[in-house]
Amino acid sequence: RYDSGMKTVSIRPLEPGDETAWRGLWSEYCAFYRQSVPDAVTTHLWNRLLGGDSVTRCVVAESETGTLLAFAHTVSHPHTNPLGVSQC
Repeated sequence: RYDSGMKTVSIRPLEPGDETAWRGLWSEYCAFYRQSVPDAVTTHLWNRLLGGDSVTRCVVAESETGTLLAFAHTVSHPHTNPLGVSQC
């Protein structure tokens, strides 16, 4: 949690109920980079982000009113750590 004095923002894992808001943020992200991503690719990404066995994960920033403000997609690379611990 981050409290700026004016609003509190929480960082948490993506949840199934976030799909509509996440798709809106994803659409804005793609538009910013002038990319057109087919719906099938977006759906595939969404499913990967929620799948527990995927190395691709997502956290979201959520306002105190429950609005999703941003997301961060991460990719774990287990081969980058000689101890086998994935921390990328």
